[in-house]
Amino acid sequence: MRENANFKLLFLISFLLFLLEALAGYFSHSLSLLSDSLHLLSDTLSLLLSFFALKFVKRPPSLKATFGYQKLGLLFTIFNGLFLVLSSLYILYEAIERLKSPNPINLKIMLPVAIVGLLGNVLMLFILHKDHKDIHWKSAWLHILGDTLSSVFVILSGVLIYLSGFSFFDPIASVLIVILLFVGGIRVIRSGLVVFLDLVPPHFQLSEIIKELKSHPEVENVHDVHLWSIGHGVYAFSAHVKVADRHLSLADKVRADLEERLRSKGITHVVLQMEATSCEGKGELCHHEFYARGEK
Repeated sequence: MRENANFKLLFLISFLLFLLEALAGYFSHSLSLLSDSLHLLSDTLSLLLSFFALKFVKRPPSLKATFGYQKLGLLFTIFNGLFLVLSSLYILYEAIERLKSPNPINLKIMLPVAIVGLLGNVLMLFILHKDHKDIHWKSAWLHILGDTLSSVFVILSGVLIYLSGFSFFDPIASVLIVILLFVGGIRVIRSGLVVFLDLVPPHFQLSEIIKELKSHPEVENVHDVHLWSIGHGVYAFSAHVKVADRHLSLADKVRADLEERLRSKGITHVVLQMEATSCEGKGELCHHEFYARGEK
């Protein structure tokens, strides 16, 4: 219940701030304020898409979707990342044009709205401060933190324009916001692609995990190893484990010990095939026909 209430409040604040800054940016001729409004629009879309994605993620696995719908949220994440990148490129183009021929900025509109935007972002950070470590809300918290910094850039540019009379500080602030948007967009896209391409999550060292499994006194070899993300923060691991040809009960105990080691690292979906003979492939990955040839 509290999570839904937080979402509704955050969505309302973010959407209203977006409308306010977009209109104020247009009428004040402030590109930095327009840039910040696009950042807010991205936050709003991220909140909305994450909310609907979580509805699907909570659906149980079925015969048609054996892993559930964990990756649906990542699809929305990549979409949002593309929006950030494309928006940043457009703003960069406009900023270059404004630097060539700066427009006069209406500070009576720009500065008060920028201050309201900063206060709104601080309020959203306060709402999320208890939840920002939760994996589902961490992305939203980081988005809003970046937008808070964008609001600071807008206010600083307004103050510098007021003190100096030079309006080129506005497109300069826009370029700084562009950097935040572009870097944030690339990171979001990259994190999404890691999941969609079934790459090893970057914070895991697969070689160290294999080494730890092999260190078990009853394990002779580990091969056909796979580690990937099913969804955001949900990790899966599969491998063939060669043990001595002994009773099945001993192999089952070894399997339980290895699963416990993996779960202690945050890997929750574990499938281990215990066997007395190794596959014909070389190395831990046991390359099959559909893998890239020439890899070692």
